Amino acid sequence: MFESLFNRNDFRYAFEKISAAVADPSADNVHAATHLGLNILSAKFGTFRQELDVAGAIGEWRDDLDTYEHCLGVLERYLTGNPDGLNGRDARIYCRYLRCEYVEFTELARDLADRIPADRVAGDAGGKAG
Repeated sequence: MFESLFNRNDFRYAFEKISAAVADPSADNVHAATHLGLNILSAKFGTFRQELDVAGAIGEWRDDLDTYEHCLGVLERYLTGNPDGLNGRDARIYCRYLRCEYVEFTELARDLADRIPADRVAGDAGGKAG
């Protein structure tokens, strides 16, 4: 359960690509950040959101997840034309936020995994009649 957050290598790679593009927005770095880094984070957090929903724990975390998705969008716009007019310092702050929140979400996932029986989530994931 919550395996979406536990492969640290995926996240390390994604954060590395995003940070590199913010520091040096060359075409290659931006491509790697948007098509690999941001896409990895978006997919992983989309899965995590679904896992929280299935576990019945999304309610209090919905705003945090929405904020995380917002930050992903802001960084994508920054790297693909910057219509919001952010500067490099702004982008670094958003990168830092993504990293810090990832740590918090990982701690949440571990805590929930310890408290919620895996068979409950696995059974709920298949859908319920009713």
